[in-house]
Amino acid sequence: MIIDTLQNSNLYETMHSRFKQAFDFLKETDIDSLAAGKHEIDGDLIFAIINKYNTETPETVQLEAHKEYIDLQYVHQGNETLGFATLTSQNPIKDYDKKDDFQLFEQEYDSITLNKGMFSILYPTDIHAPGLVYKEKEAVVKVVIKISI
Repeated sequence: MIIDTLQNSNLYETMHSRFKQAFDFLKETDIDSLAAGKHEIDGDLIFAIINKYNTETPETVQLEAHKEYIDLQYVHQGNETLGFATLTSQNPIKDYDKKDDFQLFEQEYDSITLNKGMFSILYPTDIHAPGLVYKEKEAVVKVVIKISI
């Protein structure tokens, strides 16, 4: 897992062949003009999902993991807490859904706050619970870029 601000994205662009394209999308796109939902960048290899929601309490959010895609999650507006743990030998509480590329887990986790302008890069070994309340429930606009492994 990587946590940083968009202004430092150049430090990570060479870590994967599609990272630069993902960061360029975040820097060059008027996110406010995009509707919530999926936006194609390069077919199924890389696409963005614009999420607009209110943060939730830990009781309503579950840990998830992916196998086919790396998540680059960018907080465009608002603040949220991200729960995280390393995937080792945990048993999922929901089997892997290949169509939507996720499985769910239930366990204790650590957390970190992501403020406006920050991003996280979440690999398949990073179990994560996004969208958690920071200080109080608030509206968040987040761009999740799915990057094919």
